[in-house]
Amino acid sequence: HQRVVKVHVELHQGRRGRDHRAGAGAVGPAGWGKRIALHSTHPQNPSGFAEVDSISAPRCGGTGSDIAYYADTQGGSSGSPVLAFSDNRVIALHHCRGDLACTSSGGDGNRGVPIQHIIADLGGNLPTFALGGCPWPVGHEHYCRDCGLCGDGEGDCDTVGECAGGLRCNSNVGANYGWASWIDVCESPPDPQCLNDCLNSFNRCQNETCGIGVDPNMCDDFCFVEYDECRARC
Repeated sequence: HQRVVKVHVELHQGRRGRDHRAGAGAVGPAGWGKRIALHSTHPQNPSGFAEVDSISAPRCGGTGSDIAYYADTQGGSSGSPVLAFSDNRVIALHHCRGDLACTSSGGDGNRGVPIQHIIADLGGNLPTFALGGCPWPVGHEHYCRDCGLCGDGEGDCDTVGECAGGLRCNSNVGANYGWASWIDVCESPPDPQCLNDCLNSFNRCQNETCGIGVDPNMCDDFCFVEYDECRARC
């Protein structure tokens, strides 16, 4: 869900035009869903990908400088975020075409308001955590989902894909960390040698404890409790 927190007329000013090349599209013109413009056939982009061609292009409305780039959008794309390929961070908000009609062989780039100008203009209206950080404490049910891959002893995780490499998402172990028992936690795999020692201890328990006249069920219960506690220490 989106909400308007502030309006700035000068930063939003732009020119209308036909289909042209500009920043990444968000909620689409002509009723489309979200689309992202990634490729570029403009000679300024020999890599074949849309790139930032200038960080000091003349603004097409008001004063100051814009970011310029070539990427396909359509009239009505103003306000769409321009994303950095490396980390998906917003570097500008698209707001107009350039001074010349842009084609696959010429024209100047389209324009986006640099994100630092947007941040400065929002001031105290900037939403919490808009510049990074995590809104949840470790142990919150959405921590691993929203705050990056969880490390050893962090949760709550829903799948192993929310844990850093080599860790497992172990279910219902939150109580070991002072959280609710249902919290799942990213943890290192048990030490194989430790598990083997626990198994040997379990076998000794059964051989030594389960003598003649001892109820086998009671014996097994006692040994299994010790075995589970041993594995938990691994």
